[in-house]
Amino acid sequence: MKTWHLHIRGMVQGVGFRPYVYRFARKNSLNGYILNGTDGVHIEFNCRNYKEAKEITSLLLEKIPPFSIVTSFDIKEAPHKLYKEFTIHQSNEEGPANLIITPDLALCDECREELNSSDNPRFQYGFITCTSCGPRYSIMAGVPYDRERTSMRDFEMCNSCKVEYNTATDRRYFSQTQSCPDCGIKMQLTDLNKKSKPLDDQQKIPEETAKLLKSGKIVAVKGIGGYLLLCDAQNPKVVKELRKRKNRPAKPFAVMFPDIESITNDTLIKRREREELLSKSAPIVLVRHNQRNKLAINEIAPGLNNIGVMLPYTPLFQLIIDKFGSPLIATSANISNSPLIYQEEEAFKMLTGIADYIVTNNREIYIPQDDSVVVYSSLLGDKHILRRSRGLAPSFPYLENNDIESGKLAMGADMKSTFALSHHNTIYVSQYLGDMGSFDTELNYNKVLDSFTSLVQFEANEILIDMHPGYYSSMLGERKALEKDLPLLKVQHHEAHFMAVLAENNLIHTETPLMGVVWDGTGLGYDSSIWGGEFFTYDDFDLEHIDQFPQFSHILQDKFSKEPLLPALSLLYTFCNDLKINENALLKSLTKREIGFYSNLLKSRHNLKTSSMGRVFDGIAAILGFKGDNTYEGEAALYLQSLAENYALKHGAVTSRLTNSIAGFPDFLEQLISYSNNHNLYQQLSYEFHLWLVGYIKKMAMLYGHTRIAFSGGVFQNSLLTDLLKIVLKPQFELFFHKNLSPNDESVSYGQLIYSHIGDMKKGLFENLNSSGKHFDILKT
Repeated sequence: MKTWHLHIRGMVQGVGFRPYVYRFARKNSLNGYILNGTDGVHIEFNCRNYKEAKEITSLLLEKIPPFSIVTSFDIKEAPHKLYKEFTIHQSNEEGPANLIITPDLALCDECREELNSSDNPRFQYGFITCTSCGPRYSIMAGVPYDRERTSMRDFEMCNSCKVEYNTATDRRYFSQTQSCPDCGIKMQLTDLNKKSKPLDDQQKIPEETAKLLKSGKIVAVKGIGGYLLLCDAQNPKVVKELRKRKNRPAKPFAVMFPDIESITNDTLIKRREREELLSKSAPIVLVRHNQRNKLAINEIAPGLNNIGVMLPYTPLFQLIIDKFGSPLIATSANISNSPLIYQEEEAFKMLTGIADYIVTNNREIYIPQDDSVVVYSSLLGDKHILRRSRGLAPSFPYLENNDIESGKLAMGADMKSTFALSHHNTIYVSQYLGDMGSFDTELNYNKVLDSFTSLVQFEANEILIDMHPGYYSSMLGERKALEKDLPLLKVQHHEAHFMAVLAENNLIHTETPLMGVVWDGTGLGYDSSIWGGEFFTYDDFDLEHIDQFPQFSHILQDKFSKEPLLPALSLLYTFCNDLKINENALLKSLTKREIGFYSNLLKSRHNLKTSSMGRVFDGIAAILGFKGDNTYEGEAALYLQSLAENYALKHGAVTSRLTNSIAGFPDFLEQLISYSNNHNLYQQLSYEFHLWLVGYIKKMAMLYGHTRIAFSGGVFQNSLLTDLLKIVLKPQFELFFHKNLSPNDESVSYGQLIYSHIGDMKKGLFENLNSSGKHFDILKT
């Protein structure tokens, strides 16, 4: 008998992998051991030869735990040692971290059944978990994944839990989050107005919370990644009050339903949306609501076709909503534009005046996370990730042939911020961290970055930042580079977007040229204008900016992105020569004095210029009836998308009828305006604007001779637009979209990593070719 060492890499910690291997070994009479390391799991076992060791490995990997991911493995002969049994050894903490970190896992069916079984010792225990569900990433302080390196180290297991933990046939064998009512997490229900004493009775807290919600109260409840605010989703009065307290005038709220059947009753949910809700990531899924629902729909998602729905992904949420008996608003516990609150002291301080009551618990959250958000497109049913966070972050095991140099830290952008880092053979892309712009959000970014780099023992040797000098993430990156004397690389915003979608589709080494379309709200261009409607080409390491949407004036600074009227006026002035198109209702709403004021502003030769497609959407929305300001990012664009989707769902993906979808933008805009006084045509005109965009992209691809096109940027969160691109262009063009990242600025940090990596590869090629006397260009920009 010989001794063999099997090293398995991937997401193999916190998913029941060690218990699985132990049972496999016992069943197949294998002797040896398994342990967690900082780079995966390590297994030693005895068998006769290499052929048999390979057969055992193949058999082992056939039926791995359902939530595990094996990215690679290797087998080699080890120093001879004859084992008498198979055991689970203590984890090895030595060596650099190089593994996929398991995200938090939603409540599993077995634990949900036990939660409601009166004869089970964990009956009504709000923190029931097993090897298949419960918190992982949010409670980790280090690797390998073991109880002593999580916030569960504060809870010593009772004798009953220890027996389960050490019994190989038990489903909680080696479950690191193991606890029960006798030894586990404790809750407290507190009146934030201090009119009553705190409630400590663990059995009564969920029931009392439900009673408070039924009486119209707003209750903050600590979840896996932070606090959520709950209130009755069928009570318009309390939903309005929540909007007032959160200072959130119109941004839609998510709704938590007791079960999938109740979602089916209130929405037009489709099969793939249902499957997504029931997955282990259990994200918020945007679905079309029906007319029969009893929800306070006008207060929940004003003017929108879709609502964000979710299932209770923690046992405590399940207990509360079961006792409440109907849907609940479930939104992040904070004031709008502030980070998610996750620490108890901060919760009491910041949520007084927002929530009436608060349910806390004594298990610490080390790394806060918002809920992930997913949507399936209305025509083709394709998946789009809008926010990548709880259940999906932080590991990113999707890049083939990952040879990115270790030690790169990418700081991302300021809107929809994330950071990314390359650490040995693993890439990590953080969860969504919000929009920089307040001290609290910036502080939270710092905290999460520090916690994560400590978790995986990361040391940066290069810092990558956005080219915009005013971004907080860029300034922080510059400071870190200066403090540690590290190289600093500034990456243009839209090039980072393009690199991200290329890498997601494994196109870095492509030998066939392709075009990149990057459309969003804002990003600093090389000419110091505001880019946002950009076209690129890429051909095996060569990146070039080739064109952009025609520029128009960006006036009144930040007001330009908040007041859709302003981009509308700028589009009219730039592409229709002046503001004298009196037949447009938008201009009729303005006084002569106002028109004169805006005309004088737009005449200035010193105006900042922009090619922002995000602002084009804002402007078209204002022309087609959107009133007032953007109270949240993308509000006007969502209005426009909703109008167009209503038309598409009634008529299908039809061609233009009122406008010329292949006309230049000035001609198209004039045609659009000529019909814009007829409110009954707004849906059709919105749809035809989407079709015009598809025609514009096709025209640009043909102009530059490309049949392969990749798309990134926040505009491509618009699932109707991506559907139309596929329907109209796919017969003639090969199209590439983001798969596991959002197309919005969450993908920028990953793109910065890829940009730097391509630069490294080109530098290597340059040095090799230069040594032979040949010339090789560095990145074209």
